Amino acid sequence: DLNLRPTLLFLVDELGVDRARLGALLGKFPQILGLSIARNLRPTAQFLAEEAGLGIKGVGKLVARHPQLLGLSVERNLRPKLQFFLEELRLPAPRLPVVVGAAPALLSLSVDDNLRPKVRFLVEEGGYAIEDIARAPNLLAYSLERRIRPRITQLRRLGASLGLASLLSYSDAE
Repeated sequence: DLNLRPTLLFLVDELGVDRARLGALLGKFPQILGLSIARNLRPTAQFLAEEAGLGIKGVGKLVARHPQLLGLSVERNLRPKLQFFLEELRLPAPRLPVVVGAAPALLSLSVDDNLRPKVRFLVEEGGYAIEDIARAPNLLAYSLERRIRPRITQLRRLGASLGLASLLSYSDAE
């Protein structure tokens, strides 16, 4: 109870989360009430606002949809993801807020166990360039084994090629 009111006020007053969305936010991530505003919530929100380029209102909109992001460690989780996007994918910094805003789940994926293996597969097996992946980084949110690999395997069998943005835009039936 001691943390409920200050946390809700932080979300609404500082991040601009709509009061009407608080119930859904708490339903998705009730653990937010156990996080320290000073040690967890504010530094994470500030990092996303400044380093990811979202601005504080952008963070509020993002958190309303994906509140788990506020539970991630800046140093162990978020900073390595942004470095991966900027350095390994060579994503231009101005695109970072667009990518994070469109696919916030990417920030919760492991670089070593998830993102890097997908990029390696797309480059080595799929024949795509890093620049292709940087133009459609949201595809990294899809499962390698259930979505990406089967589609590239099918394209190879058909002797066809498809841009990455189109690769995952069709359903398996199509």
